[in-house]
Amino acid sequence: MVLDAAGRQRVCAAVLGAFLADAATMPLHWIYDPAKVQSLLESKGKAAEPEFFPQPSCPFYDYALGRLSPYGDEAYALLQYAAAHPDVDGPGLTEHLVSFFKAYDGRLNGTAKKLVESWEGGARFPDAAAEDTQAHAIVKVPVLVARYGGTPQLAERVEAAVRSQQNSDVAVAMGQAAAAILERVVVQGSSVGEAIAWGMQPGNVPEAVREQVAPFLGDTTPSLHSMVHEITKAPSCTLPGALTNALYCAATSSGYVDNTRRNIVVGGDNCSRVLFGGALWAAAEGEGVLPEAWKQQVPLYPELERLVDELLSDLDGVLSSVRQLERRLPPGTVYPYIYLNDRPFTPEFKRAVTAAVDAPSFFGLVPREHWSYPKHINQTRAAELREAARRHMPYGGSESYRFMCRYFSGFFFDHPLLAGFDFYWRVEPDVHFTCNLERDPFRVLQQRNASLAWTIVMSEVPATIPSLWPTTQQWLAANPQHLAPNSLLPAFLEDGDDEAAGWGPFSLLRRWRSEQHSEDSGGGGEDGRQPWLTRQYTGCHFWSNFEIGRLSFFRSEAYRSFFEHLDDAGGFFYERWGDAPVHTLAAAALLDRSQVLWASDIGYKHGSWAHCPLDPESRSRCDCSPYYDTQPGRQPACQRDFLNRLAALEAAAASTSE
Repeated sequence: MVLDAAGRQRVCAAVLGAFLADAATMPLHWIYDPAKVQSLLESKGKAAEPEFFPQPSCPFYDYALGRLSPYGDEAYALLQYAAAHPDVDGPGLTEHLVSFFKAYDGRLNGTAKKLVESWEGGARFPDAAAEDTQAHAIVKVPVLVARYGGTPQLAERVEAAVRSQQNSDVAVAMGQAAAAILERVVVQGSSVGEAIAWGMQPGNVPEAVREQVAPFLGDTTPSLHSMVHEITKAPSCTLPGALTNALYCAATSSGYVDNTRRNIVVGGDNCSRVLFGGALWAAAEGEGVLPEAWKQQVPLYPELERLVDELLSDLDGVLSSVRQLERRLPPGTVYPYIYLNDRPFTPEFKRAVTAAVDAPSFFGLVPREHWSYPKHINQTRAAELREAARRHMPYGGSESYRFMCRYFSGFFFDHPLLAGFDFYWRVEPDVHFTCNLERDPFRVLQQRNASLAWTIVMSEVPATIPSLWPTTQQWLAANPQHLAPNSLLPAFLEDGDDEAAGWGPFSLLRRWRSEQHSEDSGGGGEDGRQPWLTRQYTGCHFWSNFEIGRLSFFRSEAYRSFFEHLDDAGGFFYERWGDAPVHTLAAAALLDRSQVLWASDIGYKHGSWAHCPLDPESRSRCDCSPYYDTQPGRQPACQRDFLNRLAALEAAAASTSE
């Protein structure tokens, strides 16, 4: 599955959140009398915080505190297999489960016993599995959505995984329905309520499941206790009751922690319910919602993180990108690759990417202090604003995305592995380089004394940066000495008169220079203020997933001062400032126009946007289609707008120099 940063975070949260909620619930698993659950909690003063009850009291097994339940262990076996294999196939998973169950030191349920017995009797997939309709099907869903969400293979792979342990059409349909609903949260970014409502509409999940489950989800006024014990009368692990009650609890909870606690207190088979419901809410809220105190109580948690990293590894996308880039560089060009991550890279990742290229490869860890909150940020306020933004903008609810944007805005250039380098080229997974390069881009920047090269200009979502430009204006007003005399800033600022005139080539720069001259003479703009204080930012920016730059620019006193001012304002966390507009505004203000280059000879594609060189001479060295650049509707509006403004600036500059 190819995911953006926010999607990847939702997937990671879903899987880890499912396991963490299961471990938190395990001590009070399979107690079918809610009054007994309540009595136990009150005896330990845990009624308000029932998670990780200190005296495991399940009547069917005796596990140490912090361990996964038998359901969690089944999902763990699937995670092991999915992380180690390129595909989740029925025969292979069946064999893995048999080996896992034979070595298992905990409680084996009926399906596990039947699978081992049938296997040893010579049966194979799918005949070795029992015809069972319990909740094993839905506890597999988080891992399967992590691997196949957003692909046509999801339903097929759910069926294969379910039939490896339950050879039942009913169990398969229940698993597919649960997967479709979780996929909606993970891939589409829907809220939990939206995803469940979508799943109960005709045509979105297997109809037999919808008909059985939907009648219980239309009215959310009954208490969870009433729904589980009186209305559905399904506190056990039998389907469809287990799925119905997992969905009802998720739909009526306020968040991940609330969903976990309510599932614990209502009793019964709370572990299967919480594995699925926990995945839903963790995906919706993000990995930051998983309590650190809970993680510390699960000895297996670091191993779960490692396996999830392997499962979600960008390895295929990274290999695709670097192999393409290596093929496209001029012959004899060899530059090292530096890989940075907020978690250690797996040995498998290191081996694969090192073997993929002849160039040296280095692997670094982002310092914790650079991938976290600065001390002045009110984290409670930040969390509330993320929640409010979740449904209104891309990555609105993502904490990790904000860490990433702040890191690339203010710290990447100081990583020890970059010490001694003059230039960098930012390369993302799953991008495409579509032209053979005739010139070394680093040498081009060096020869032209340039500090930044770009290929595509995009527009930022306005709601993500409402105060970015005013905060930038504050810094410019306090530091006018850093504004480059021939900067690109006019090309990123709105001007109603110029727009109405269709961007006459002279008015913009002449007005700008007139205002600068007036300011130098003690005047300023039309209202006596400096010219950059009288304009609004267009929101256009150089798309930073392609970026070639000079590190000394970002290490300069001016840029560091600019970033520190932005960081102090808190917009990376209280809003959702991206590194692309930050880099763009800095380059536009601090660099001379000649120091910012359009890498127009480099063919590049990421997602649905692409740049393809238009000159006829490039056709023989490129595999792309210039359609993306020649058709107005096929290129970002900001690209056309910026190039028009840039042309106006260049023409005006040429005119005024004559």
